[in-house]
Amino acid sequence: MSEIRRLTESDLEQAAVVGANAYPGFGIRSEEGRKRFRERLLVEMKEDPRMEPFGLFGAGGRLYGMMKLYDYQMTVLTQQVPVAGVGFVAVDLMHKKEHVCRDMMRFFLTRCRERCAPLAILYPFRPDFYKSMGFGYGTRINQYRVKAESLPAGRDKSHIRFASQADGPALLDFCNRYALKTHGHCQKNSFEIRRYLGPEPAVVYEKDGEIRGYVFYTFKTGPGDNPLIHDLVVRELVCEDEALPEMFAFLRSQLDQVDRLIFNVFDDEFFAALADPRNGTDHFMTPVYHETNTQGLGLMYRVTDTAALFGRLADHSFGDKDFVLRLSVQDTFCVENNGPVVVRFEGGRPRLLDSSACADVEVSIGVAELSSLIMGVVSLGTLLRYGLAHISDARLTPEVEATFRTKAPPQCTTQF
Repeated sequence: MSEIRRLTESDLEQAAVVGANAYPGFGIRSEEGRKRFRERLLVEMKEDPRMEPFGLFGAGGRLYGMMKLYDYQMTVLTQQVPVAGVGFVAVDLMHKKEHVCRDMMRFFLTRCRERCAPLAILYPFRPDFYKSMGFGYGTRINQYRVKAESLPAGRDKSHIRFASQADGPALLDFCNRYALKTHGHCQKNSFEIRRYLGPEPAVVYEKDGEIRGYVFYTFKTGPGDNPLIHDLVVRELVCEDEALPEMFAFLRSQLDQVDRLIFNVFDDEFFAALADPRNGTDHFMTPVYHETNTQGLGLMYRVTDTAALFGRLADHSFGDKDFVLRLSVQDTFCVENNGPVVVRFEGGRPRLLDSSACADVEVSIGVAELSSLIMGVVSLGTLLRYGLAHISDARLTPEVEATFRTKAPPQCTTQF
């Protein structure tokens, strides 16, 4: 018989052992590494009110698996929605293939519904594994490795300066102002800002006493043994449009010290800002296409309560259409979310109806695909084309597709 409960300080030694064996590449297998892990986790437990560590305990109180659960406020489309995150899911090596992860994930999803969080997020160690549990793919990230001189030329850096811990409150204020108007962004807290303003450098754009952009970056030693050649890795770049030219000017001015600037961006049109977007591999794609960037899948989204999510989005405009939609949601992992949800769109505003109400059109869809659709990662047309969703009346496809169209896919910079 097993139980899942919140970890206490006395459980941290077991947690360090489980984590070290589950993630041998994280540098916590040594005694010193496990000590640092325990200390960091204890600091999080005491100082970050959004995070709670949980463990699945088996016979004799032995820890079989652990995870960190997070509570966030995310801007979903245009509305603030409670969102739950799960991270550092680790299973003891002796208890693999015993459904430890499955049981922890079911506990997590049940907790989401109990805490009125209709959306869950995670960074997957394997996307296919979590897709089988109903998590849908999120926005792809693009990694560019470009020469500094490829950035737009500019000399003005008069509003750019290095940041310090004293900038924490102003930086937090900017981050949360920006998050309110950016689909997919989570609100940050002071603990997260303090962590960002640690040993790695940070640069901010400040105008009229107000921070309006920042870049967190680090240096990475380049190939070979030359200690004077580095790449500059842009860990996070968030700016109001007016701040971008000066941020680019700052980064471009490092050309005498760095070989490549490495950007990880959600923007599929970032190449347009670059004089030369090639990444230095000189790789050709058929017939003559130069390799510019690589892409990766990361954050995944999962609707945990379809009806509750539409309730949270009641003040969002899904366009200007008037029709009644039945979503027949297939959710075999979270059975409470399995079944039909009927939504009336009146001038684009959603209103929930009884699940037995008559509808103009029905869309049958799995919860993973529904999650990606609502977040604006994929279109209904794409899902229909690949047989991942079905619609009862094809003539209404353009109307339903337009309802779920977003200006941009979600952008989440929160790491957990």
